[in-house]
Amino acid sequence: MFIKLEGVMIRSLLFTLLIGAATAKRPLFFNGRPPGGFVNGPLTRGARTDAQLFPGQTLTTFSQKLDHFDPLDTGRWDQRVYYNPSYADKDKSSDQRLECVIFDGFAVVDYQDKSSDQDLIFLMIGGEGEEPPKWSGDPTVQIMQFAAQFGATVFDLEHRFFGESRPMKDMTTSSLRLLTTQQALADCAYFITSMNKKYGYKNPKWITFGGSYPGQLSAKMRSKYPELVTAAVGSSAPLHLQLDTYGYAEGIQQVLEATPITNSKGKTCPDLVREAFDQMQQLSLTAAGRKTLNEKMHLDPPFDEKTTKHDIIHFFANVYDTFQGMIQYTYDGRNEVSKYQTTAEQLCKKMNQEDRDPVDNIWDLNVFASAAWGDDLTSFSNNYTEMIEEFQETDWDVLGEDGSSNRGWTWICCNELGAFQTTDSDTVFGSVIPMGYFYQMCEDMFGPPVNASYVRDNNTASNAYYGGDDYFDASNVILPNGMFDPWHTIGFYGTDESKNLIPLKIEGAAHCSDMYPEYDGEPKALPAARQRIRDFLSDIVYDADHPKIQIIKFVDLIKSSVHSHFRESSLFPLHVYRHRWSGCSIFVVNGNLFGTNDLSLRPSSSISGGLRGCRKEAVDVFWTTERLSFITAGGLVNGPFHLTSNDATTLFEGQTLNTFSQRFDHFDPYDTKKWDQRYYYNARFANKDLSSGQDVIFLVIGCEGEEPPKWSVRGAIWSIGKREDLERDVIFLMIGGEGEEPPKWSGDENVQIMQFASYFGATVMDLEHRFFGPSRPIK
Repeated sequence: MFIKLEGVMIRSLLFTLLIGAATAKRPLFFNGRPPGGFVNGPLTRGARTDAQLFPGQTLTTFSQKLDHFDPLDTGRWDQRVYYNPSYADKDKSSDQRLECVIFDGFAVVDYQDKSSDQDLIFLMIGGEGEEPPKWSGDPTVQIMQFAAQFGATVFDLEHRFFGESRPMKDMTTSSLRLLTTQQALADCAYFITSMNKKYGYKNPKWITFGGSYPGQLSAKMRSKYPELVTAAVGSSAPLHLQLDTYGYAEGIQQVLEATPITNSKGKTCPDLVREAFDQMQQLSLTAAGRKTLNEKMHLDPPFDEKTTKHDIIHFFANVYDTFQGMIQYTYDGRNEVSKYQTTAEQLCKKMNQEDRDPVDNIWDLNVFASAAWGDDLTSFSNNYTEMIEEFQETDWDVLGEDGSSNRGWTWICCNELGAFQTTDSDTVFGSVIPMGYFYQMCEDMFGPPVNASYVRDNNTASNAYYGGDDYFDASNVILPNGMFDPWHTIGFYGTDESKNLIPLKIEGAAHCSDMYPEYDGEPKALPAARQRIRDFLSDIVYDADHPKIQIIKFVDLIKSSVHSHFRESSLFPLHVYRHRWSGCSIFVVNGNLFGTNDLSLRPSSSISGGLRGCRKEAVDVFWTTERLSFITAGGLVNGPFHLTSNDATTLFEGQTLNTFSQRFDHFDPYDTKKWDQRYYYNARFANKDLSSGQDVIFLVIGCEGEEPPKWSVRGAIWSIGKREDLERDVIFLMIGGEGEEPPKWSGDENVQIMQFASYFGATVMDLEHRFFGPSRPIK
């Protein structure tokens, strides 16, 4: 059942890796995970600023099963869920909901025909932290952009044992036995089944979404519950459950290698980082060296005679965290900090301070990053024992938000996933963080049973259950991975077109970058990646016999035909827009507007004047508002907006300037006065080579219910005829407007009307408007 929570204020947390409860001594990052989690952020401590719900969104609870795999267990608990039906297709009786076809020689951007009686639901799967409202409410994030485009209801289900979704009264190791990926997936499955019943969804299509760990869950939902989930988007999903994730450090090094700097000694950014870590390693080996580290790194507590090897490893893990935090989110769109401040470029600049000692540069880097993340760093946390004691706490309230999330996530890693970011390979960091550090952490945090053997065996079993990197099996799954995200090294890249299993590599993009809003200056590969995801969803949403698919096939055919005929001309880009309400068609060729209401194709100087039932404000443009900016900029066909003397006096080849004896008053039968109206005449291309048999393309996009059946196939049809079939003369008339009419529109072969005249063999006339230019009816 659902219980609406009134006035709930929410703090964001989501896809996480590992961090202790937020204390002043602990570094802001721990093992690559910031406060708030991997995808959500923001990367600051304290109260959230994105706590308010969005319009149309509600926060509710769902009565969830406690143990899905024990038939005798009837326990229940309240799982939090966001619900947003704002974009749901409310008018399924309409054949055309968002009638918009756009193609520009590359792709159909948007056309929607929701004539099928089918519900579309997006499910965002929550991760290792409190779930924020933005993933089911913020219209700028990608899942909500997709929901608006395809008409989907959006749910966002908080993960068990995170946020306020607490199945048990505490977080003891005994209670955490119910915190598994299998239980989490079963939560989603039971939720989907329950919502189908609650809302009476007909032939529903559920598509799951998630980023990082929830991206992994999203892909696994399609793999394990294909009868419930139609498709899945798993962003930055680490499907290879690698215990020792040494590739993460290699991923960071790859980003550093791709970040150029200027150094007087010819050193690269990786050289400088290696130099600093080598120096710190050497200093850590002696008492005198450790004293130097105390001073340069402001260690709290400092190294002393009681310092253990594990303390030194913990120090390097904390230093490594800053590199993880900056590279993992470099240039992503979550906020201004990750876009422009804590980037790979800034990291390398800090390491390239040539007048500073390499270890001093490490300290400066930590101060810089902490300040950008809202933390005033004056000392460097360096107490492994204190950290473990905080993690050993089992009381929800004592642990607090970050503490409980970190204990829960660490359990998932120790119990199943692994994903321990060692430096056990040849990288700039050296072998400073071994796998033994994490084995010890698991045992210290959850007790002796959770030792190295337990962790290895459970990870092996989990890989066997889900298929791992080699045997993951699912269909209708797209897996975007940013190549600047160190986690991409344990992503899945086994393309299987027969199953629509699509790995998507995004060059220059960071962790889950495809999920965030677009921004100016973002990695160049991101727009194309988002479009690929949109195309994937379109293929899922629309069945093979759906009108949308027929439109795509139609457009592809038209494009290939038009390109073959017009390849030598400048007729492209060609944009086709369908009218939202009346169904009238508009298409634009190189900035010129045309409309079709029947089998004719005629130019129009304005939408309202030239198209039956079409109003300017009724044009529906998705993703392409810039392309129609000329509609309100002035004369659509007439232009240019400023005439020069050259424009007005120089005639073109085949063109003459004449005057026509025009009636003074057409509506007064007794008025016989006449006046001279100027017009241009050009028969240069008239009826040329009609015997060639060259094909003519008739593009007809009809108005719903107004076209004869023979011309209507789901609202669009095209046909090919021969030029010799045209028995009538073709004359183009350019109608002058509010100014002296220039010769270019009936003479310049580069303007589109003359391009059309050349192709169709038309005579062109251009009639100057009365009372403008020398066309003066009265003195």
